[in-house]
Amino acid sequence: MRGKIITFNGESHNKKEWAEILGISYGALKVRFRKWKFKDIFTTPKFIQKQIVNGNEKYCAGCNNWLTFNSFHKCKNTKSKRATYCVNCTSKRMVNTRYKHRYGITQKDKEYMLKEQENKCAICNKEMKVSCIDHDHNTKVVRGLLCIKCNAMLGHIDINNIPLEEIVLYIKDGYTDRRKRFPITHNIGEEQS
Repeated sequence: MRGKIITFNGESHNKKEWAEILGISYGALKVRFRKWKFKDIFTTPKFIQKQIVNGNEKYCAGCNNWLTFNSFHKCKNTKSKRATYCVNCTSKRMVNTRYKHRYGITQKDKEYMLKEQENKCAICNKEMKVSCIDHDHNTKVVRGLLCIKCNAMLGHIDINNIPLEEIVLYIKDGYTDRRKRFPITHNIGEEQS
């Protein structure tokens, strides 16, 4: 027997023998020794144990369910030629990745914000069917959740660098002295004679 002898649960073997017993490669075992806690090295994680194809079913590591092959994307890199996560779990993971990359938050953070805002838009205070994450494009700081209309409005204001005070003045006062008045001599909607 060559190599350092390692004892775990009363069994003593060298690393190559442990790799054979655990059903993993010697290289994978060496990585475990560098990165894992000692007690975890000798136990194969659940998702690796269950990532076995059972007839026309495959185990999803995300939702921990056995699902049909049609529930998985095709993948050339796995033995089963199917992805590790089912379509639903892949979608959730992609949303989380997008939120993390764009806004620095997770799906759970968005759900928490939605609950705090009582599923209402932060600007118009109307109930939202679909919520948009509002953030400052310069600082990347998330300000809140908005309905589609308010998000679009705010987006146009930000893109065109329109001072919000000007918009408020225009709506509040109608025509101002700084703006050209149009000589309308009749009520809008009536025909001119």
